[in-house]
Amino acid sequence: MGSLSSQRIVESIVQVTGHVDRERLQASLATTLYELLAVVDCAEFYRVFDVGRAPVLSLVARASDQGTVLHSSEGLASEGMGGSRKEEANELLAAEQVPGAGECLSSRQALVVAQPPLYHFLYPVFNAFHELVGLLVLRARRALSDADEHLVDAFLQIYRNYLRLIDESEHDALTRLYNRRTFDRDLGRMLAERPPGADHASQRNGRPERRMAVAGARDWLAVMDIDFFKRINDRYGHLYGDEVLLLFANLMRGSFRCYDKLFRFGGEEFVVILKGTDLVGARAALEQFRQAVAGYDFPQVGRVTVSIGFVDIDDQVLPAEVLGYADAALYYAKEHGRNQVCYYRQLVAEGKIEPATVQDSEVELF
Repeated sequence: MGSLSSQRIVESIVQVTGHVDRERLQASLATTLYELLAVVDCAEFYRVFDVGRAPVLSLVARASDQGTVLHSSEGLASEGMGGSRKEEANELLAAEQVPGAGECLSSRQALVVAQPPLYHFLYPVFNAFHELVGLLVLRARRALSDADEHLVDAFLQIYRNYLRLIDESEHDALTRLYNRRTFDRDLGRMLAERPPGADHASQRNGRPERRMAVAGARDWLAVMDIDFFKRINDRYGHLYGDEVLLLFANLMRGSFRCYDKLFRFGGEEFVVILKGTDLVGARAALEQFRQAVAGYDFPQVGRVTVSIGFVDIDDQVLPAEVLGYADAALYYAKEHGRNQVCYYRQLVAEGKIEPATVQDSEVELF
């Protein structure tokens, strides 16, 4: 590693902890370790998804002599990462496609794989809930020294501590889904930074469960409300009400894809952002979830249903408008029998509702 001044290490710590965005933080960690460790030729950070018990990886960032490349599903700009930079669409890979990743993820332990002329150093990364969410891979020309290893361990611990703060600020404390604050940020970013008319299905490739490039594929927003939830709290108490919310969140995780985003707004209100599908796929996914909820036997409470309103995410409208459209469809579902999925534009086309007008940036849900 050579001699590193205290000032350089401190500056590197400042760089790593200078990002509140998760992807920038991960890219900064890869960049910092690449720059500090002279023997490292490449540093990569992968997100880890659990898809049907088979982990898949999504490359977030790669730091090398070509600079830092940020691979982002949300279209983040990559300024400030150092070196030559460009934006690339991320893709999902089977763990077997990265040397040693499968063994590292299954053992949940750091691993060294020697494949001359390179050594691959793999480090699992956990979130605040002790879930395996990331994989750091360093590719070096020779084995790391003890000083190198201590430096990597120290920066990983700094990263984990900082990530814990981000996780706690982004997630709902009860369900561990993303919270309203995170939703506002993510939706605003999607609308502000995507090219108008972007076809998301065609932007992502190389994944095990490859999404088909379907004509009309785009992103969708669905607002969900558990039917008669107040009655559950009144009859069974808030303890059982909270259990319903937890189980409902688990059903969401099991029903939607790893790259869809799940949020709890508070109370019995939830939101899903469906990525890269068409109207048929969006409606089918939401209907499948509605049926999963209706068919689930909640302990003590029994059967519970959910009403859902959804709309495609139009690049030309404001975040409050998108949310308002889905909310209008939800309101129709609640007023016309509940336990159903309603599409905003279809309701407008059929004259069942008037086009929604959002006057305020804050949309009040049920």
